[in-house]
Amino acid sequence: MRAFSFVILSFLSLQTATGISIGGSPTVFHNFAQFGDGGGIRTVVLLINQNPFAVTAQLELLADDGSALSLPLDGSTASQFTIELPARATRRLATAGNAEAPSVGWARLSASAPIGAQLLFEIRNGETLLTQAAVESSATQRVVDVFADQTSGSRTGVALANNSEAPALIRLTLIDPDGNPGASADVELPANGHLARFLDEFFNEMGDFSGRVSVNANAPIVVTTLQQTGVVLGTLPPVARLPRLNPDAF
Repeated sequence: MRAFSFVILSFLSLQTATGISIGGSPTVFHNFAQFGDGGGIRTVVLLINQNPFAVTAQLELLADDGSALSLPLDGSTASQFTIELPARATRRLATAGNAEAPSVGWARLSASAPIGAQLLFEIRNGETLLTQAAVESSATQRVVDVFADQTSGSRTGVALANNSEAPALIRLTLIDPDGNPGASADVELPANGHLARFLDEFFNEMGDFSGRVSVNANAPIVVTTLQQTGVVLGTLPPVARLPRLNPDAF
């Protein structure tokens, strides 16, 4: 069960880079807080160029420690990919998904003009698709809230990616349904680093919990959540904090 949970969590994904982006909106920067391949998982990259001219996109894959992560994508194995999108074209690029052990990290994409970008995460047993979840991109931020539900067999996972060239300090705080703060957990990510865990791995012996998690960082980060109930997956984007409620994290 632990191994299966690791495979599920390796699907936590992705968000957008610098600048403001509403989910699904074209932009020149996209970040995906989780990207992986192998161990029963496969990542599919979906790109849409709505422009009346060609666009060039650069996709960079990074490991947990911020170093280059080399994975097979669309028949080539590398940590950086150049993707040409003709005018009004779409592209679908998938990792191989046939490695025995999972390799995970995160990804960022930049384009010469605004494009749409999404990820589709798949869990497979051989050639059989068990479940999948789609992830929209969103803006990197320092202070966000994410919904959490650790009841009735459900688990909430959180993926964090540090989109800066310096270490990031991150504090996660449980907030109950009435707005009362509870336990906190501190995480440090290296430059361009990444971490994905279920809430009960951040907070030991947390038991049943329903509410939200307040995420505060001292550097721009990418955050997303995944809700797992059995083999059913769902992804939730973070909710930006109102400006007047943005305290200093540390």
